[in-house]
Amino acid sequence: MMTQYPADPAFPFLTTDEAIEKCYQAAFHLNTSLHDLFIVVRLEKVLQACDVFDASEPYANGIRDEKAREKMAAMARNNCQRLGSYRMPLGFLVIDLWRTFCDSERGFESLEREERLVAESDLAPLASLAGETESIVSADRISISTASTFRRMGSGTSASTVLNRVRTPLQRRKFLGGSEDLESQSASIHPVSKPEPSIANLQPFHRTYTHFYRQVKSDRISDEELFRLLAEARKSGGKLGKLKTFPCVLTLEYRGQSAEDLLTRLSPEMLRINPFLGGQGAELTKDILEFPSKGQYAVNSGYRNLLYIYPKSVNLSGRPGTARNIAIKIELMNEKEEPQRVFFNNAADIRMSTQVFTTVIYHNKTPELSDEIKIAIPWDLSDGHHLLFTFYHVSCKWQQGQEEQVDFPIGYTWIPLCRQGSLSCSDFTLPISMDKLPQCYGYLSPDVALPNIRWLEQHKPLFHVNLVAVSTVHTQDAHLEKFCLSFASLASTNPKQPPVNETQLIEAIQGVIKARPEPMVSFLYSILDKLLFLIANPPYSEQVSTVSFETLGQLVKICTMLLDGFCDRHKRSSLLTTYIHYFKISMKEHRSHSALCRQIFEGGIKQPGSPETQKLFHLIEGMERSQTGQKSKNRFVDLPSGPTTNNKALHEEILSLWIQSIGSAREMAYLNAWFFLELLIKSIAEYLSMTGRLYLNRKSRFSERFIKCVDTLSTSICEQVVQRVTQQPTQAASLANSWAFFLRDSFSLMDRSYVLSLVRDFNKVLTTKISGSSEAASPVLLSIKLDTLRIISSHEHFSSWIFPLGMPSNGSNPSFIPPSTLPTQNTSGLQAMPPSPGGSSLSSRGSSSHAGDSLSVSSSISLCPSLSQAFRSRHYLIGLILSDLAAVLDSCHNRVLHAKAIGVVRNLLAAHEADSRLSEPTIRSRIATLYLPLIDIILDALPQLHDPYAGREASRQSRVLSADHDEMNVANDVALAIAGIGSTAITRERDSTHTQILQPHKSPLSAELTSQLLCCLCWVLRNVEKTSLRSFLREMPPTRLSGLLDALQLAVSSFEYRTTPDDLMGDSQMIDNEENVEKKYGVKMRKEKSSHRDNDEKALRALACSEVVLTALDTIEMIVKVVSMPGSDHLTFALPIVLRVLLHMLSCEQSVQTLECVFASQRALVTKFPEMIFEQETEQCAELTLQLLRHCAFRLPIIRSQAAASIFQLFREAWESGESLARVKMHVTMSLSTLVSNGTRLGVWLNEECLRRSLKTVLLYADQENADPYTRTGTSFREQVKDLIFNLHMILSDTVKMKEFANDFHMTIDLMYRVAKGYQNNPDLRVTWLLNMASRQADAGLHAESALCIIHAAALVAEYLAMTNIEEYYPKGAVDFGEISENILEESAVSDDVVSPEVEGICESRHFSAEGLVHLVERGANLLEKAGMYEALPHLYKVIEPIVWEWRDFQRLAAIHLRLSTSLSKIEPSICVLDNAADMWGSPLASADKRCFGTYFRVGFYGEKFGDLDGEEYIYKEPPFTKLSEISSRLEAFYSDRFGHGTVEVIKDSNNVVRTAHSSSKAYLQITYVEPYFEKWEKRRRPTHYERSHNVKRFIFATPFTRDGKAHGDLKDQYKRRTILTTQNAFPYVKSRIRVVQKEQKVLTPIEVAIEDIERKTRELCAAMSQSPPDAKMLQMVVQGCIGTQVNQGPIQVANVFLVNCALDERGKPVDRLQNKLRLCFKDFSKKCCDALMLNKQLIQPDQLAYQNELQRNYDEFSKRMAPILGTPIRTRDRNSERDLPNSGQNEVFLFASDLGLATNV
Repeated sequence: MMTQYPADPAFPFLTTDEAIEKCYQAAFHLNTSLHDLFIVVRLEKVLQACDVFDASEPYANGIRDEKAREKMAAMARNNCQRLGSYRMPLGFLVIDLWRTFCDSERGFESLEREERLVAESDLAPLASLAGETESIVSADRISISTASTFRRMGSGTSASTVLNRVRTPLQRRKFLGGSEDLESQSASIHPVSKPEPSIANLQPFHRTYTHFYRQVKSDRISDEELFRLLAEARKSGGKLGKLKTFPCVLTLEYRGQSAEDLLTRLSPEMLRINPFLGGQGAELTKDILEFPSKGQYAVNSGYRNLLYIYPKSVNLSGRPGTARNIAIKIELMNEKEEPQRVFFNNAADIRMSTQVFTTVIYHNKTPELSDEIKIAIPWDLSDGHHLLFTFYHVSCKWQQGQEEQVDFPIGYTWIPLCRQGSLSCSDFTLPISMDKLPQCYGYLSPDVALPNIRWLEQHKPLFHVNLVAVSTVHTQDAHLEKFCLSFASLASTNPKQPPVNETQLIEAIQGVIKARPEPMVSFLYSILDKLLFLIANPPYSEQVSTVSFETLGQLVKICTMLLDGFCDRHKRSSLLTTYIHYFKISMKEHRSHSALCRQIFEGGIKQPGSPETQKLFHLIEGMERSQTGQKSKNRFVDLPSGPTTNNKALHEEILSLWIQSIGSAREMAYLNAWFFLELLIKSIAEYLSMTGRLYLNRKSRFSERFIKCVDTLSTSICEQVVQRVTQQPTQAASLANSWAFFLRDSFSLMDRSYVLSLVRDFNKVLTTKISGSSEAASPVLLSIKLDTLRIISSHEHFSSWIFPLGMPSNGSNPSFIPPSTLPTQNTSGLQAMPPSPGGSSLSSRGSSSHAGDSLSVSSSISLCPSLSQAFRSRHYLIGLILSDLAAVLDSCHNRVLHAKAIGVVRNLLAAHEADSRLSEPTIRSRIATLYLPLIDIILDALPQLHDPYAGREASRQSRVLSADHDEMNVANDVALAIAGIGSTAITRERDSTHTQILQPHKSPLSAELTSQLLCCLCWVLRNVEKTSLRSFLREMPPTRLSGLLDALQLAVSSFEYRTTPDDLMGDSQMIDNEENVEKKYGVKMRKEKSSHRDNDEKALRALACSEVVLTALDTIEMIVKVVSMPGSDHLTFALPIVLRVLLHMLSCEQSVQTLECVFASQRALVTKFPEMIFEQETEQCAELTLQLLRHCAFRLPIIRSQAAASIFQLFREAWESGESLARVKMHVTMSLSTLVSNGTRLGVWLNEECLRRSLKTVLLYADQENADPYTRTGTSFREQVKDLIFNLHMILSDTVKMKEFANDFHMTIDLMYRVAKGYQNNPDLRVTWLLNMASRQADAGLHAESALCIIHAAALVAEYLAMTNIEEYYPKGAVDFGEISENILEESAVSDDVVSPEVEGICESRHFSAEGLVHLVERGANLLEKAGMYEALPHLYKVIEPIVWEWRDFQRLAAIHLRLSTSLSKIEPSICVLDNAADMWGSPLASADKRCFGTYFRVGFYGEKFGDLDGEEYIYKEPPFTKLSEISSRLEAFYSDRFGHGTVEVIKDSNNVVRTAHSSSKAYLQITYVEPYFEKWEKRRRPTHYERSHNVKRFIFATPFTRDGKAHGDLKDQYKRRTILTTQNAFPYVKSRIRVVQKEQKVLTPIEVAIEDIERKTRELCAAMSQSPPDAKMLQMVVQGCIGTQVNQGPIQVANVFLVNCALDERGKPVDRLQNKLRLCFKDFSKKCCDALMLNKQLIQPDQLAYQNELQRNYDEFSKRMAPILGTPIRTRDRNSERDLPNSGQNEVFLFASDLGLATNV
């Protein structure tokens, strides 16, 4: 056990046991890249008598001889006994950190996460490594300077090391401006462009090193040489790789940790760092000190005073005698030459020692040293403290009989540590004395050759040493040292060391800004303290204060502009804000200046005079002090006894120096006004608190001098703002904001009347400037003004200022009502403002006792509800804020100004809402009354507000925002209005047109600003007194009342709860389904996974939405009450608007509680005004039924019950009004149809079960109504209700099927078609469903089907117009559309008794008019044009052309004809070809028309899983060029998803389906490609491609088969089944699939199959030759396919099978008709081949002549082989007839072709 030493009281060190047993790891901060970092481990051993290189030899080669090993052990024991205090170097180890981490798998993974870890870490991360050796790290600092990247990081064997990548803690950065190191000392921040790799979360891993490098020769490696070795360490062939090694095992553990994770940390001074949670088994971690480097700044926040000594070299070669094994003893001596215990030990022992020894190089007189010695600098360092270096020769070899003395002193030298208060730190080269030094030598420099002392080599410098200090006490900067010493000298009373004079002091103060920035920032707070002390207490003239103020401004500039890394977004340095916030500014502990300062100022130090003179001097001084005390007593009334100080008021001195400053000092003050103004506020607050003046009345707290200075400063700041606004708008805004914050804080400290006058003066200056400024400067000035109001109104007691008659300080004391009079612009002075709870102004209570001031709030506001001059003079601040808001909204186009103006009001009302002092309803209502003018402002800005439903409601379509959104200038009139010049009232009456149409000069507001403004409106309406609101509403003009209702509707729209801002789906958005209901908070919302914070935000949003809607509902009920009052007949116009707003509430998403209130209000309105509902507002009655039915389908029972009650009440009121439910029936039926159609279109379905329950509830209400004798309405009422409910149930049945087949597009269209078909007798509903089908088809890209839906609707409209109108220009009905499609005639299948002009409720929609017909036709034409059906456009426009002509709308006529001309010009001319030689008419060439109108497929459904589709066949019209595989895979995938995988099977052939072979558990699909089929007479009537693609009802496909069941066989056995399908309607139709109603089949014999094949090839040849211009490639492909070598075997084989050995008649022709037809087909085929060859010869190029000859030879061979089969002789022709043939060898071929002739010749 080692002895435990007691700890020094100044340093609570740990015990030795704790250090030895627990401190095995160390922590480093890494501020440089890992690529540049190395760890150097130096290994030392006990000194022995051998060379350094030889000392490692036993370790390198080992000792095998046992005797030699024992000898070495004995020698080691002897050396430890004699030389145990001395060390010598043994070897060193170099560790490349980058390679170490990259070689480790876990470390490498950590490095890959560097970027992410840097971004996620907030505290300083650490990387630690723990070792297994017995010693701890000797070095405790690292350097991060650029010049010393490879500087040594430790000496000795590193048992544990911690590597750290410095990150800046956010909290420390905020308050101290720097990063925090491990011992609460501020580290530095060095901004880098790219984040360095982080190893904060590096996983622990071990590394074992087995070899150390030997020392080179006998010298120790110097730092410079080591740097060179490290620089070449990664190079192949470097010097480091050539060094010899010896075995030595060192194991290190590396890991990364954050500083807060290490709970047992020791500082570099071996102090415990809180929190220190050490215990049994806890591992200690020693922090390694980091040397500050250039460019890194941090403020000193803790005590540190360390000095590092680095002996470099010594030269004792000139020393006579023995001087080889040199050891240097270092001691710190005080002025009494006593050694101090200040040295930290280099080993595990943490005891402080009085001396240390350096390492010893054996037999070396000029050793190079690399030791590091750390000492704690004494706090009382004086000029007598010095470092003493004693050089010893160590006797290594001991001989028998010699003395036991080991070391012998051979030289001395020293370094004075302190000279005139400055610490000496630098490189020193010192002479060495051979004699012992005399007394008091420490006060002298070693450069002085002391007498009677022998100096080695005649006082030549022989010892090189370096001193480095890390201190928060000594500045280590000449300028700062001078300033601090000069300041300290001011308190000196020693005439021998007098204070500095004024000139010297000024020079020292001015030299502060010349200091290096690093120490300047480190000692910033101390410097600021001293400067402020000199400002308040100048020891000499006022020049000292002036210079101190200028220096203070320069320091603020340096911290703000040069050290911008510490500044926030407002350019406020965190260094300065921290100082103001945490440091004491005013009334510091008194430290008076020395009396010598006054003597120096008066002319120098003089010897004291006679005793009589001294006595007289003291009498005069005492009298002056008594007079000063009397003045203070008169000035400060009843002050408590405070500290006796001669300090001046700091705030007065700063203010005085500011207004007196000139030049750069003045400019610096204004550029950094925020600092000086905050300094003033802090100083004022401390001054009032410490002097007791806080308890005086506000007007007695400050001197007149200070008030005048504030006035001067106010005027100066106003001028500066105005001057800088054009050239330097940012500086102007910053200065104005700083002044506004000063005024806001002054309201709590100064007389509020006076502060309000400063506000008025500032506003007046801005007003004057705005009125005469340019358009470029106006926005900046307006922004400054709005920001000023925002800042001032953010005061915590602002509510008490604006309260006209005062307010109680708490809710329990309403009797405290001090009156006040607010300032007006007509008075030169301002009356006192109401006091704050913290203190009151006596004059404020007594200066406003006027009788007129006792007027109540409600009466004063009701007399002037708008922004009149009287209102603004009485309520200055509120009037100013509201006036600015009105003016900005009226004519300003700047969105930023809009946001600021609205934000001021919003923040004010939010503060009122959160203020607990205003919680009482009476007080809240009186406050809200002040904001009644806000209603007029919002109504004037109503056209500018954003309406989310602007494009969905007809009532909002007139809100066209035509202003320029990007306009940023402010008009002069709005500038004057904001300034309060040129108008007595901002608000004025406007007509209804103005409230609906946005004027061109107004700019619209965004959705967010609209919500804020409307929320303010609702706050006022909710909190204002009901009686006042009723009177206010009754006195409103009709146009304003209508505008208020519009504003309430906008509020409901803006505060509708939605899951996403863009979730606007139309009227059906609130339709309830399985995924669209949220029961939490009573708000319907989509279910989604979200965090708790998101849920809280949603809850708050839902509560706000409910509050706004309920407020709007209360206001609406108040309006209804006002309208119902006697004498309010002129306001009855508002009832329809009220109903519209209620319907809008029902259409928007609301909470459950809100919906209950809305339903109650709706029922009350229907009960009070049934005539308006059923007679005047029929359209709104239809909308009401729609909304009630929609809510009947909700899942929540409470909503369904409310909706059912409202529906029944609507039925009963309708019955009692007219004893008929016809109109209501129609509305309910149409509403349900609308809901179903919208749900079908949007994919949001009605909850059919809930709706049925609601309808059942309505029946129960009807039964109870019929059973009640007091309310019996008759049996017929119940019957009519029952019939209506039954019809609704029928509609719901179809709705269920639509919901079931929601994902089946074709089935959904079929169901919609069926529903529309069911409404054949209800034109309105049929048109509605047809239009819904059109929208659905258009969304799917089926433009032709969508166009037919709209044209069907137009035909239906034309049919009913023809029945109800007799004008000639109206169409005759649906028959006029018959030329477009034969399907349209079905719209005329209605009876004449359905439509009658006398029956109401039929054909009332806007479509059943001439305008509606024209609109439908134009929509249909647009879709026809998209579908490429240009030929149908003339027939369509022919229907409406007479109507347009009757309208004399020639522009529309011109547009119609232009459109017809453009569309018809796109039709390409048809090319007719003969399908068969016997045809007398041509068929259109399909390839000539580029349009393709669709592809058709037959789809058969087989299986019970298909339900109604089982056994049905449909023709599907698919997009052009759709392949069979595409539709097959699509349908198979769709029905597989529906029925389950493996249950759907596609039948691959087109044979007749055998149902018995199918499995009942599967669904079967049969898909076949089909083509339109026409009879010959139809082809003659359809000469164009368009006609053969439209009005198609019959389709054909063929199925090959043989008798034995195979699909294909020999030619003689190959049969074909031709199937002709007839559909129910013709294509195109309103649907893209039509059911097959008829099926015809015909079996073709083998010879008929062969005839079809030859005819098909002939048609292909004819089509290829008919191309214009001819396509040579296509022609060659077709010819090659007909007469190619391999292909022509097919026709020859056909001829051999069917034409060989056939019976011939007398003319040589086959007797059989089919054989003869086949022969004729061959003739035509051969003729077409010949013609194709001739045409190809004309088209080919010379290089294709061989290809042409090859085709010719193939044709020759074909003709020769066909001639005997066909029985055609070859005739011989003469030479003349053969000259035009290609060659004479081919004559017989052409003769054969000509003999065949045309088929018509046979």
